[in-house]
This record gives sequence, structure tokens and C-alpha cells, in this order.
Amino acid sequence: MRKFGNGVEQLFGFMGAGIALFSVVLGNFLSIIGFIANSEELGYVETLFLFDYSYLPAVMAETFSIIDVLFYGFALYTGYKFSFRLLTERTALEHNTK
Repeated sequence: MRKFGNGVEQLFGFMGAGIALFSVVLGNFLSIIGFIANSEELGYVETLFLFDYSYLPAVMAETFSIIDVLFYGFALYTGYKFSFRLLTERTALEHNTK
């Protein structure tokens, strides 16, 4: 966000936070797929294709723990915070003249 989006407006922070949160949730899902693959002695990609996605909300809820709240909050905070570029005095003046 910071590098390619020229992040100055608050929208960039929200987009960065959303992408970071999605990444953490996706990581949780992929770790669940990994645990299933190991327990069933299947390949990871094979497990991705064989997984019944109608059970996804129930599986995510079942594996949810209080530490997930910490990781989600950290992802939101850092995704928001690091989405903005640092403004120099020159770029701030350029941005205000637009």
C-alpha cells in the first residue's frame, strides 16, 4: 500500500488493514488444511481440493482461540499503520496544492 498506492489518505490505511486481516485469516485456514493433510496422510494441494468448504465456517469457529484476537488486532494495526508513506515537507506541500 505504501509503495504502490502513494498512501496519504485514510482509505489506504483501511485497505492495508483489510489486506493484512485477510492474510492472517488465510494463514489460519492454510494451517488447518496442513493439519488435516498430515493427519490423513494426504498432500496439501490434494487436501485443498478434497476439503468440503461448506464446513469452513464451523471449522474456523472450532479452531478459534483467544490468541487469534491478538493476531487479528495486530494485523489490523500494522496493516493500517504501515500503509501510509512518510511525508517530507516538500511532498506535503505538493499534496496540499492538488
